[in-house]
Amino acid sequence: MLSEHELRERLAGAAANIGDDDQRAPRAIRNAQRRRKQQRHRAGTGLAVAVSAVAIAGAVVITREGDHGVTPASAAVISCDPGRTVAHTPVVASSPYGTVVTITNTTGLSVRVLLGREFAVVPPGLSEGQYLLGSGEQAVQCVSDAGATPAVAMSVVPAT
Repeated sequence: MLSEHELRERLAGAAANIGDDDQRAPRAIRNAQRRRKQQRHRAGTGLAVAVSAVAIAGAVVITREGDHGVTPASAAVISCDPGRTVAHTPVVASSPYGTVVTITNTTGLSVRVLLGREFAVVPPGLSEGQYLLGSGEQAVQCVSDAGATPAVAMSVVPAT
């Protein structure tokens, strides 16, 4: 049986033989964080594409309900095109957690999208977020270094 002193000596000797450096643990942590970030990004991109497809499909299926107006979409779909802002969903439902908004930026520049009193900075491509928009008509406008586009209106109604 080994004494405590002998055990410590053997463990210290084994650790010295491994040749470990002081930066191994921090390096492993950074690599794990980088991998987790990449996985979240990949999962988020897939989710954004899926939600966008559902939102666009929902926008296409909007139908009239007699004299009561348009059925609200579950997510707002907005496009920032060169020289114009397009609200593909004129009426959108808002939950207590906010309104889901999918924005397609085709300008080739980052744009600031004004959504009522909220805003989003959107790079070229597809972005999605959830914003606390008040009920009623909200102005939507894309603004870039090239200038501001004319604002368009989008109605936000509480979800039923």
